[in-house]
Formats: sequence, structure tokens, C-alpha cells
Amino acid sequence: MIRSETKIQIIGLFQSGKSLVDIAKMYDCSTQQVRRVLKAAGIYDGKQEQSKNAIRNGNNRKGKNNITASVKKRDAIVSLYEQGKNVAEIMEEIYLSRPTVVKVLKAETNYKPPIGRPKKVKQQEPKSFKP
Repeated sequence: MIRSETKIQIIGLFQSGKSLVDIAKMYDCSTQQVRRVLKAAGIYDGKQEQSKNAIRNGNNRKGKNNITASVKKRDAIVSLYEQGKNVAEIMEEIYLSRPTVVKVLKAETNYKPPIGRPKKVKQQEPKSFKP
């Protein structure tokens, strides 16, 4: 059972930007207990509204690096997308993987990936040498 003074402190820490895990470690309790306190106070709805902000900051819900792109590269990705370049062209220009480019675009723009598989580029047949 968490005391009322502790609940007030938990709410304040969460509103100041501390994560559930950090708060739970500070008070030696589970993240579920912290979540319950925040839900009871009407602060935490369980839908992880912060996930988009976490992606922008480079962290996912588990605190691990979710996007390996630096802030400069993220800005470059958005800029190239706004110039009309597609994901493949952005990947080639900035040297990042498709998932990273797509994650940045989803977080920073209104990008929605096309449905279906991307079209494969036809490879040219090597020309045979005839002596």
C-alpha cells in the first residue's frame, strides 16, 4: 500500500518527466503500482500517448534506442520527404535503413506507408561476351 504523501510525490515526478521505471525504482515498488496511482489520479490513461514523443526523443517505451538517426539526420529525412523524395531515395542519400527512415517519417510527418510490397527493380541481365 502506497501512502498518500508518496502518491503525491509520484504524480509530481511523472509530470516532471520521470519514467514509470525510474519512479518505481525510487520508491522500491513495481511499475504496476505506479501506473495504478497515476490512473487513479487521472493522469495516465494506459494508451502510451507519450510513445510518439519517445520516438522523437530517440527512446521507445523500454528506454532503449529506437531510432538510430541523429537530430540532423532526422531533419534531413523530413526535408527530403517534403521535397518530394520517396523512402528509397532518402535511404540512398542519407545511408539509413528503411525501418529507420519510415519511423522518423511516421513520427515527424503525416507519412503513411503504401499498402503492399515495394516494387522490385529489374536487374539487367549481364551481357554475354561473344568473341
